[in-house]
Amino acid sequence: MKDVQSKIKEIMNELKVACPYALRASLSYSSIHQINSDSSKRKGEQTVGMIIIASRTVDIY
Repeated sequence: MKDVQSKIKEIMNELKVACPYALRASLSYSSIHQINSDSSKRKGEQTVGMIIIASRTVDIY
């Protein structure tokens, strides 16, 4: 889990530089969750959290 936290921090820092005006958030789950997509189930993929980026596509005055 420590490696995951480290990678999330690294990605968030990269996003801060790449998207300085976007709203950025990360969420780490307390345990691993199964992804509900059929293609992910066949590969044994699981999720440990999520990263969310929100940004305006046009200026609002």
